[in-house]
Amino acid sequence: MKTMTLDEVKNLPPLSKAEIEKAMSFKNTDFSDCPKQSKEDLAQFRPWRERNKNSAHKTEPESALAM
Repeated sequence: MKTMTLDEVKNLPPLSKAEIEKAMSFKNTDFSDCPKQSKEDLAQFRPWRERNKNSAHKTEPESALAM
């Protein structure tokens, strides 16, 4: 993987039709790093805000201005 600035990305040559087709037809078939979860497992997930109501980290704009 290579890190690039936006200017470097803008200066890249355009992708060929074959490259675009290859990217658009990509299908991930390796899910070995993804644990299988049942509907019951998934039902236990809760939004971060809901689970951390008393957290010092707030997402409201007012708290961002107070820092």
